[in-house]
Amino acid sequence: MVNHPALRKSQLRIDQMEVEQKLKKEQLKPDLRLKYNPIAEASSAGIAETYSLANYTWGVSFSMPVFLRKERGDVQLMQLKIQEAELKLSNQNAQLNYAVNASFNEWNTTRLQAEIYGQNVEDYRALLEGEKRLFNSGESSLFMVNAREVGYIGAQIKWIEVLGKGRKAALKTAFALGTFEF
Repeated sequence: MVNHPALRKSQLRIDQMEVEQKLKKEQLKPDLRLKYNPIAEASSAGIAETYSLANYTWGVSFSMPVFLRKERGDVQLMQLKIQEAELKLSNQNAQLNYAVNASFNEWNTTRLQAEIYGQNVEDYRALLEGEKRLFNSGESSLFMVNAREVGYIGAQIKWIEVLGKGRKAALKTAFALGTFEF
């Protein structure tokens, strides 16, 4: 079930939240900045010729929030959101497994029913052929031939209906597996 589109979408959302959590952890770190700016005039001479150790400005800035409650709270909140998303993912995985098993069982059942109805159609066809032979030899009536033919046609209709249900169940199974393509 790892390749199911819904599961991949949820897993990508969890990955995105983990990146956001890393960003929030970075906000806990202090900020140290060093600045160095050479003071040089634009001239036609090269930089090495006009460079002097006395012609520069430099600076250092350091900042760190006094209270880190907000940042720590954001990190903990993101951790809880990740846990919630992981629980939803496992629940979604269980639901998809259930749906796949149910649709596969339905597909298998309709396949077995189609085999039985197919045999039933053959049996009705054999009865109809036998009744036609009896009619041709004068031992049966047209009413019996018609009754056998109605039974044969009814069996064919039910067989076709079960074949349709089987196709529908096969498509449901493909959809539940996430492999359904138009």
